[in-house]
Amino acid sequence: MIIGIYFNQNIQAGGGFQQAHNAILKFKSELPEGFDCIVYTSSKESIKHLRSTGLKVEYLKISILGRITLSIRSAVLTAASRCVPGNITPVRLIKKIIGKYNFAERRLIKDGVNLVYFTSPDSLAYYMEELNYICTVWDLAFHDLNFFPELRCDFAYETR
Repeated sequence: MIIGIYFNQNIQAGGGFQQAHNAILKFKSELPEGFDCIVYTSSKESIKHLRSTGLKVEYLKISILGRITLSIRSAVLTAASRCVPGNITPVRLIKKIIGKYNFAERRLIKDGVNLVYFTSPDSLAYYMEELNYICTVWDLAFHDLNFFPELRCDFAYETR
């Protein structure tokens, strides 16, 4: 079994980067025999650091345009699934036109990934259509300790 680990932390994220990196190392060290993992990241800056710790790392390019594409695909498939409640035929017909898998999931499936582990909350999990996934849920301490500057800028508090 191959577990794809999606790491979307920028090295400048500080605690978020370290938490996710440590989670991967712990996760990998406890994999039973017959299991393997591949780390995927969309952060080019993180690749060198991750590889230096002995991890197998692949770059998974997910641009803003790519995320918009995923969002549109999801909206179309969701609308199709509601056309005839309980009937998956509209979704299957649309997937014949736009492809069975989205571009991110296609790459993971091609690499033999059976399960995806998201080291932090990420909207890419929402777009998993075929693969099962698990994700780390951050604690909610930011509700009580919202005075840190990283929560006050760029709508970080609202995003979390």
